[in-house]
Amino acid sequence: MANPKGNPQNLTPWAKGVSGNPGGKPRKRPQSEANDAFLRKVYPEKMRRAMNAGIGEVLEPGCTWGDAISFGLGKKAVRGDSHAAKELRESVEGKSVARYEISAAENRNWVVEVEYADLPDAVSQRNARYDRELKRLPQPSEPIEVQPEPTETES
Repeated sequence: MANPKGNPQNLTPWAKGVSGNPGGKPRKRPQSEANDAFLRKVYPEKMRRAMNAGIGEVLEPGCTWGDAISFGLGKKAVRGDSHAAKELRESVEGKSVARYEISAAENRNWVVEVEYADLPDAVSQRNARYDRELKRLPQPSEPIEVQPEPTETES
């Protein structure tokens, strides 16, 4: 930026910890902004009456395009359209989380290790501290063997 007084001696750097642009570069989302503006517009009265025909006053006068689209999706979902039902649910609750269950007919003593790339330093330091603390705990001199309890057929 040019110095308004034209004297470079009047230029000073920003103080430590202070940004010259605290808001950052403005995000440009033209399509999202256009969609938002459209969905907030008032839905035409003639179309509103047609959507309400035969079911009562569900869409109220002055409703928006967003209201009409939600109502249309709801009608499709009730008629059995699973895609419409999924869209409605995800717009309210977000995408569902995948769940996995690992099981076996017998205990195989599986060990599942999860390794994360790019762990923050604080987490890495915490894990190292836990490892050091575990090493300080007394260790058994001999491995402990656990005998299985006899079953009814073995008695």
